[in-house]
Amino acid sequence: MAENKKIRGRSTKVIAKPLLDVRLPRAASSLDLDLDHSWGVQISKYVAAFVPRAGLFGDQGDLSVLVREPTTIGIIVNCMNDIWFVESEPTSGNSFGLLVYAPQTAKGWRGRKPVMSGEGRISIKNNRPRSVSFSFQTVYSYVSSSPRRDTISGSGSISRGRTSINVKYTIEF
Repeated sequence: MAENKKIRGRSTKVIAKPLLDVRLPRAASSLDLDLDHSWGVQISKYVAAFVPRAGLFGDQGDLSVLVREPTTIGIIVNCMNDIWFVESEPTSGNSFGLLVYAPQTAKGWRGRKPVMSGEGRISIKNNRPRSVSFSFQTVYSYVSSSPRRDTISGSGSISRGRTSINVKYTIEF
């Protein structure tokens, strides 16, 4: 039975169990995650939650890391309780690329498979990064993120604690 939790002021069912009770894989347990700046995307009666790495968002956050160095920027806990890793790398100027990896046990994927890609941009005000905007999509329609096939696309922005996310999600079991 799913429990309720507030994500950005909305009381809703989060994944299939409380976010704080999600068991992280070994690769994610070393990440310093920031639950206070997490946000969720409604999928039917569940929510997929994005949990950023600590130090990116908020008043003391440093978004410039997205355009300085390749990094794991957080995890996605999807509605099946799978942990997907979100990684970024600088591309040019104030832009960066995004890759999202799902766990994969199929032969040849070495434990993870790219399922989404995207790009983003940080905006600068008074020589400080102030906001980030991004877009993303599955690497191809109905990519297998075992045991289901997904098509996801969307865009969003985060600025001074305000998050705006638009997502189109199609799932096939």
